[in-house]
Amino acid sequence: MMKFLKKAMTLVVAIAALYSLANMGFATVKANAAAPSVSYYTHVQDYGWQGTVADGAVSGTSGESKRLEAICIGVGGVNDLGVTYQTHVENYGWLDWTSNGQMNGTEGQALRLEAIRIKLTGGNAANYDIFYRVHVQNIGWLDWVANGELAGTTGMSLRLEAIQIAVVAKGSGVPANLDYSSDGSNMAINYKTHVENYGWIANVRDGQTGGTSGQSLRLEGIKIRVVNAPVSGGVTYRTHVQNYGWLDWVSDGALSGTTGEALRLEALQVKLTGELANQYDVYYRVHIQNYGWLDWAKNGAMAGSSGLAMRLEAVEIKYVPKGSGAPGAIGNSYIGNQGIDVSKWQGNIDWNQVATAGKSFAMVRFFDRSTGDVDAYFYQNVKGAQAVGMNVGAYVYATARNTDQAAQEAAALVNSLRNNGISLQYPIAYDVESDIYQGGLSPSEVTDLILAFKNVVESNGYKFMLYANKNWLTNRIDMSRLQDVDLWLAEWINDEKPTYTYESDRIVMWQYGKTNSVSGIKGDVDLDIAF
Repeated sequence: MMKFLKKAMTLVVAIAALYSLANMGFATVKANAAAPSVSYYTHVQDYGWQGTVADGAVSGTSGESKRLEAICIGVGGVNDLGVTYQTHVENYGWLDWTSNGQMNGTEGQALRLEAIRIKLTGGNAANYDIFYRVHVQNIGWLDWVANGELAGTTGMSLRLEAIQIAVVAKGSGVPANLDYSSDGSNMAINYKTHVENYGWIANVRDGQTGGTSGQSLRLEGIKIRVVNAPVSGGVTYRTHVQNYGWLDWVSDGALSGTTGEALRLEALQVKLTGELANQYDVYYRVHIQNYGWLDWAKNGAMAGSSGLAMRLEAVEIKYVPKGSGAPGAIGNSYIGNQGIDVSKWQGNIDWNQVATAGKSFAMVRFFDRSTGDVDAYFYQNVKGAQAVGMNVGAYVYATARNTDQAAQEAAALVNSLRNNGISLQYPIAYDVESDIYQGGLSPSEVTDLILAFKNVVESNGYKFMLYANKNWLTNRIDMSRLQDVDLWLAEWINDEKPTYTYESDRIVMWQYGKTNSVSGIKGDVDLDIAF
């Protein structure tokens, strides 16, 4: 059977070669023209053989879900220059190389092309590069490859749907009129991504999706650059990579991430530079494993996650005039429910505006340690937040110096909640990090306070949570005695530290910013995420 198929293929190839020479003009291109030219045509599902195109034009279809089934390629314009090519075909795998207008693929068998390799031949081959790229089922255009490299996929049962081919002088790169990253239009931010199983996917721009969604494929690398900028400047960016953490910042088209190591991107930061940064904001968002699209981040904020082992799957990047806002609703790009913690220092809060700004919970202070009484805005804040549908928890800033005082602080809050008919959706947190009140205590004694407070809270049916910063958790509290305690970590971010660095699988809430503005609140407010 295989011998018959090979003989049949040979016959088809021979017939196609005669057809191409007679009808497609591959052999009649005038030799010694000023530059080489590549011509090609494809056999397309339902349509059959298409007309000849040349020098980077598209052959095939996109958006119609139709497979390429065969291709013929020829070059001319330069003496002693030819072309050879092979295709990976459904059911057959790689076919033998064919050359100079012969067919490669199948006809009449309804079999898809899945990949292609193309090389120049002849004495002049050393003077030219042949570039080509393919449009792949579910993915779209992959990036340009050259000189025998594989374009497409193997082992994934994905059809080729279209192809572009161009021949250029050695070392000159993809022709500018074909390179989406330098297409001569006005300013654009262009980016391409390296995707699991596919490699580099072609450039996209200005908010278009780079990568995939719904296929569970990781982003492994990214390149970003600004073209046709009206003022000086560029773009700088870095990625958080599996096993490596944050890589160094790179700029203007350089690779951030890895290729060939099967490592996922987990987070991304992007910033404009120079005068561009003064005139424009750059917004970006990521599609992340298990969560889908996160909200837009901007100007160097982190989009994605770190420490959660979640892959980025796609990205969108867009620049806008300074201060004009995000391409759609803007929120924080970290994973989790967005919230705030408040006290009397925020004064009267417009909770409707806070909820509209995307905040879904509030941690409200109970004690005012300056007066020794209940925070003047505690009841107002609890009722205001709950009235607009936000979840509420409470926290106590510890003034206790011994376990009896810690238990009394917990009892005071529990009794106040019951006496005023207040229910909580989020935990009660205990904040022990005061050098004034707990500064002279040993780690063991501080831990005793925490356990005394915790026992009262939990015995009354409430959920307990410990609030502390990294220094106290590492050096001032005996965490070996609190291994079952949930943590509300205070560790604030900046450009150089865009995530927390304290390591624990008990972190359920993160206070990541202390000088931030939120609609409905005058002045600064702490920002939190509940995981």
